[in-house]
Amino acid sequence: MPDSSVSRSRAGIQFASRVSNSLFVGRYCMVASRKYTIEEANALLPWLTRTFTEIDDVRKSLGPLHAEVEQLGRRISTNGHGDIDARIREAGQRLEQGSGRIRDLFTSIVEKDIEIRDVEVGLVDFPGDHEGREVWLCWRLGETSVAHWHEFNQGFSDRQPL
Repeated sequence: MPDSSVSRSRAGIQFASRVSNSLFVGRYCMVASRKYTIEEANALLPWLTRTFTEIDDVRKSLGPLHAEVEQLGRRISTNGHGDIDARIREAGQRLEQGSGRIRDLFTSIVEKDIEIRDVEVGLVDFPGDHEGREVWLCWRLGETSVAHWHEFNQGFSDRQPL
């Protein structure tokens, strides 16, 4: 996915066609409109924890809906339609609502100039400074504070303690 195709004004998010499957939002190098101090980033962690928990809950609820739609689709091809059309429409509406909620949650994070790196593990980067350099302040769901950083052109495996 080319970096130039991602527009920050549109929240810099590309969604997979099936949000219940694994999602990974790629690494983007850009000039952020703001920088976070460690204290500011840490203050957002309770909110981020709640947000990632909700994303995970919604994603898990969508899996059975995908399976239901697939099963109903198979029944249409072998049985005729009956009430199946209505059930597919209803499941599709619930899928759209869940997908919309996930988009809203992603947008609420990205609008704060927080980069989502991996939704499954709740991995994010905050644009910040360390020792006079612009860096990513790195946090993963379950950590008690923002305690690591890495260069803009590096990732999680390269992070270092603050």
